[in-house]
Amino acid sequence: VVTSDELNIFNAARAAIGEPPQTYPAQHMASGAPPGTTNPNPPGNSLPAATGLVVVAKTRSTIQVKWNPVKGAIGYAVFVQKDKPGGALPSGVRQRGSVLYPGWTAKGLNHNTPYRIDVHPVGHDNKMGKPARVYATTKK
Repeated sequence: VVTSDELNIFNAARAAIGEPPQTYPAQHMASGAPPGTTNPNPPGNSLPAATGLVVVAKTRSTIQVKWNPVKGAIGYAVFVQKDKPGGALPSGVRQRGSVLYPGWTAKGLNHNTPYRIDVHPVGHDNKMGKPARVYATTKK
């Protein structure tokens, strides 16, 4: 079940990477914070890169990553690009996603292909912070 606060955070992360908002049935849940209060956080573009970004699983068509939460982030924007030997990247992003929690699975990838995955924390101002980067190759 997604709360309305979680949906707002998710949509803010999607907006930061240019994706349209999504709707989910929201369940209102009581929280410890009084209504109308916000958590003061620095602007997104000053958020540091996530630490601990690692590949936790790979198949022929997926790469799963996780990272440590970034204080002040309301979500994360994830970008996946094919990587060429020598570090030259082709133009265009293969996949992009937005998530609330520190983990994501890129799906529908080519087998035995190297990829670069960039994770940006997103702040309350919908701006992306510094990226963390990891490289991985799908299985043969």
